[in-house]
Amino acid sequence: MKVVVDVCLSPRWVPYLRKKGLEAFHWSELGDLRAKDQEILAYRKRNGYVLLTQDLDFAALLFSGGEVPARVVLLRVSDLRVEVAGPRVAAVLAGVEEYLKKGGVAVVEDHRVRYRVLPE
Repeated sequence: MKVVVDVCLSPRWVPYLRKKGLEAFHWSELGDLRAKDQEILAYRKRNGYVLLTQDLDFAALLFSGGEVPARVVLLRVSDLRVEVAGPRVAAVLAGVEEYLKKGGVAVVEDHRVRYRVLPE
């Protein structure tokens, strides 16, 4: 699975996800740090990435009829440090790959994970 880590998350996510067997890049490696959310979503879609973010603006864009397939993992956890949230996020990514391929959004919270596939 290919993952682009949003600029709102630490670049430390990249080596962690790579150790878990994912092809991961921080947005700062791929595009302009001042890029608008729509540009990041378009890049993700064109290149087959899953977006890992904590930015609720992406969810708003997706649910307002923005980008399909969605393929976004939204982190809503209380501690975003890689050493704390990393194992949970890696497990979610491993467990929802097929779901994300169908255009899903996964919301990772402290005590649950919610999934939704957006209609095309």
